[in-house]
Amino acid sequence: EAEQADALRRDLGKIADNFAVDIELALVLPNKVDTRTNLAEEYLDAFESEYPDAIAPDYVPYSQDIRNAADRGQTAFALEEPSTTARRAREAYLAAAETLVERLGGEHHG
Repeated sequence: EAEQADALRRDLGKIADNFAVDIELALVLPNKVDTRTNLAEEYLDAFESEYPDAIAPDYVPYSQDIRNAADRGQTAFALEEPSTTARRAREAYLAAAETLVERLGGEHHG
């Protein structure tokens, strides 16, 4: 994912140069984060230092519940009895959406 985010940042730079527009990466939302591992903490620290102005307020935790829902063609929001990690993931998605609206200059109509 770090490589994808970096490639996206490079692509945005090319678009800005080629079309003379001001464009920037507004939100980076780390997902499928398993904080039981040291690697996850390093991953989060790296994204925070690499994208300090774009990092989301929270990360999306890894959740088997969400993976199972996706296999059924559903989102985390369709789960009737979400697991703790699925609930945390939904909260992270909502917080990220609200942050993105704020960063793009919109208003929240909760």
